[in-house]
Order: sequence, then C-alpha cells, then structure tokens
Amino acid sequence: MENKLKRWIMGCFIGIGISFVMNRVGGPWPLTFNLFWLLPISLIAGAFQSRWYCLAYSVPILYGVYNISSYLGLPSKWFIVPYRQLILLVGLLHMAEGIMAYWEAPKAIVPVKGYKGKEKVEGYQTYLSWLVPLFLFSYKLLFIPMFMVYSDDTTSLKPVKKFKFMGGCIFLYGACMTCLGWILVKKNLRLEVALLFMPLLHEILTLIHYKIE
Repeated sequence: MENKLKRWIMGCFIGIGISFVMNRVGGPWPLTFNLFWLLPISLIAGAFQSRWYCLAYSVPILYGVYNISSYLGLPSKWFIVPYRQLILLVGLLHMAEGIMAYWEAPKAIVPVKGYKGKEKVEGYQTYLSWLVPLFLFSYKLLFIPMFMVYSDDTTSLKPVKKFKFMGGCIFLYGACMTCLGWILVKKNLRLEVALLFMPLLHEILTLIHYKIE
C-alpha cells in the first residue's frame, strides 16, 4: 500500500512537470473528440502486441488513417490532432518512464519460473505502473489521465543490472523523441519522418531487450 501511494505521488509530480513543459513549449491543447481516437487504436493494436498499447504506435497509426482518408476523399478532419505536440509528449513520457524504471524497478523484483523454448528456467520479473495526470495543457484545466507502465524480465542476467540498463535505454529513446518533438513544434519540418522513427526506435528497444539476454 505504501509503495502504491508513493508511485501515485510520483505520478502526480511527473504529470505536473510534463504538463508544465507541454504548456510552455507546445501551448495549450483543445481537448477535442479527435484525440479520443487514440484510445480504440491503442486497444486494437495492443491486442496483437502488448507494447503496441504505447502512444509511440497509436499516434503514427492515426496519422496513417488521416492520410488514407484524405487520399480516398473520405472525411479526414476527424483525425486531425496536434501530432507534433504528441511526439513531444511521447518523448517526455518515455524520459520519465526511463528514470522511474532505473530507480524503482530494482525495488520491485520478484522471482519467477517459466519456459525458454522447451527448457524450464528460473528468472526475475518486475512490473510497475504510474498514473500520470496531464492537466495543465488540456481544455479548461481538465486533466487527461495517462498510464506509464514498465514491465521486464530476465533469465540470464542480474536483474538489477538488466532493469537499470533498460531504464537508461528508455530514457535515451525519450530524450531523442523529446528533441525531435521540440524541433517539430518550433520549426516547420516534415512530420512523416518523425512519425516513422518513433515506432522504429521503439522496436529497437525491444530488440535490445532480447539481444542482451
């Protein structure tokens, strides 16, 4: 209970910090119905791969739907959202997740048993989540509840070393996307390149996770 309260408080501080940065850099957002398309897209994508729940995938998918609708002459205005600001948000959330994973994941390690192929193995697992209320840039100070989730496991490495390393990788990914998002917000650069790199770099995180095992 104490750990849950601690993570809830941390999530609130993270939400305030990210909201402050978004308000200063990206400006206040109109909370429109269009943004809610991200929810069903995330749920559908996540049904195929759990990591696809992340905004790093649902934002590019929504942009793809917008372009396909425009090309086919279908109503596309429903899919217009602040894509540049969303890229910045993805970066900030992953920076926060990386920091929290680095410091908190080693404190939530539990032993597990499972299978690696047909071989029975023992290892370690960690699972953490934070509710992050983003409210300073939403419509009339209403907050948008977001969840950060970090889940990892290892069967061949020291768990503290593995989870801290992955936390650092997540932070680095977040820093790259934050810089890219900031440039997109401030400069009139092409959006497509950033939306392509966002999921591709996220997939590299998954590749690193498996390669170091």
